[in-house]
This record gives sequence, structure tokens and C-alpha cells, in this order.
Amino acid sequence: MKSSSLLAALTGSLLFAAGAQAAVNFHVNLDTSALASNPAAPFALDFQLTDGSGTLDGVNSVTVSNFVFTGGFVTGSATFTGGANGDFATSLTLTDSVNSLNEAFQGFSIGTTGISFDVTITTVADLGVTPDQFSVAILDKDFFQIDTSKTAGLSLLAVALSDTTTYADVQTFVGVNSYTGVAATAIPEPSSYAALAGGFGLLVVGFRRRSTKAA
Repeated sequence: MKSSSLLAALTGSLLFAAGAQAAVNFHVNLDTSALASNPAAPFALDFQLTDGSGTLDGVNSVTVSNFVFTGGFVTGSATFTGGANGDFATSLTLTDSVNSLNEAFQGFSIGTTGISFDVTITTVADLGVTPDQFSVAILDKDFFQIDTSKTAGLSLLAVALSDTTTYADVQTFVGVNSYTGVAATAIPEPSSYAALAGGFGLLVVGFRRRSTKAA
């Protein structure tokens, strides 16, 4: 009876830890070095949060921070649409708003290797069939997204936001045609798994204690 109660309590702790994971955190390395001599310059870094339902039934937000422009730098002024605000030198926030599209973009000079930044996304589900989506793209001099391997859209990184979203749902793509060599790489941050790992730790400790008493 005590063993069953302990198992139930520990399992509950694990489920609570998993349920408390309200955000997914990851680091992005964006290789832009292949754009250095491209005639479509100047380029801009573009972030978008799209409200899937368009009715604000599930409000998500994205924070982009810790920008590093290796060998390069931002140029001009940032442009914000909808619930987007902040500073490309420090951090940006995109939040669902009455606008279906929430966007921030700003020009940058091509550096030696590329751009890196951290992303935190919330995981709230919309009631409709289309989830919110966060995406990262590069715009050319005419403000069109550069060609990438993404079949629907031209982003270099995309992730749908719902209550089941994890780091595994983050999709990355590469540049194609005249943009070959441009690539996004996403790396999970340790904090993405902290709560879940803590839950598993409780289960391991509990089973060890149970085994010790049985012996």
C-alpha cells in the first residue's frame, strides 16, 4: 500500500513537472556567410509569430534574446508589426495581438560566420485546427524571403505552438538556388528539460528507496 502511494505521488510529481513546462527554449545559429557577395543584398533578419486562429483564443509569445552578429552588425531601424517590440541589440518580444501577423525585422551586415540568438516560445494551444506558428527568415533588398528548402513558405526555422510542442518540433531549413550555404541550426537549451528531468529524478530516488527497503 505504501509502495503504491509512493509510486502514485512520484508519478504525480513527474506529470506536474511535465505539465509545468509552459515554454520551450533553444539556441539558434544562423549561417549567413554565403550571402556576402549575393546581389540581392542588403538583407534583413525577420521574425514572425502568426496567430493560427486569428481570434486570440490561445495567446502565445516569443522572446528572442542574446543576439550575436559575428563580424557583422544591425543596420538601419527595426520595423515592427502587431504585437512585436524590442531591440535587435538586446531582445525582442512577439505576442499574439489583434493582428494575425506579428513581425519584427531589421537589416544587418554580413559577418564572418553568421548570427546567433536564444529563443523562448510559450506553448498554448489555439482552439482552431491551425496552431500559432513562429518562424525565422531572411529578407532580400526587396523585402522578399530568400529561397529555402521549406516546401510551404520560405523560412529558415519554423515551429508550430501548441500545448504539446517540444524542442523536437522545431524545424530548420537551408537556403537553395542562389542562397545555397545559408542554414539554420537549433540547439536545445538545458532549461527546456529541467522540470522533466527533475520529475524523472524523483522517480529514480523513489524506486531506489523501495528496493533498499525490500532487501
